[in-house]
Amino acid sequence: MRNFDGLNRSDFAWQHDGGQAAIWLLRDTGLTSNGAVGPNVGPSWHLEGSGDFNADGRGDFLWQSDNGTPAIWLMNGMNVVSMGAAGSFNPGPSWQIKDTGDFNGDGKSDILWQGSDGTPAIWLMDGTNAVTVGAHWSPCKAALTLFLSASDPKISEEFW
Repeated sequence: MRNFDGLNRSDFAWQHDGGQAAIWLLRDTGLTSNGAVGPNVGPSWHLEGSGDFNADGRGDFLWQSDNGTPAIWLMNGMNVVSMGAAGSFNPGPSWQIKDTGDFNGDGKSDILWQGSDGTPAIWLMDGTNAVTVGAHWSPCKAALTLFLSASDPKISEEFW
């Protein structure tokens, strides 16, 4: 769930088995607007999550293809403003997107990855550009759990 329309309420993003993404804009317990978003990317692309990658106060889509390529759609409500590859390289299918969070406190979402050997990594993002890329811990097989710090809700912390 992410705030896609900038009204500080959670909305739903989902993807049909055939690849088409959609958003449901919500108010309290009611649906105010819904519909398909962007082009149908097909079943080889997977909506892995959402975050605010450009710090505009609206949710953006984070995708990963079967071959590992990550992509971001910068959104304004139900409209795709910009779409492109996330970062400058494909980490390959052995790396999976696990979550998003603001790991450096700059107000923009970053990407948490996990390799097939358990190695976690973070890409610090600025829009669709990866500012810093790298593994930050030794390999582990434990599940990664994220939660927001009670002392600073803008910065996510990792514990496992």
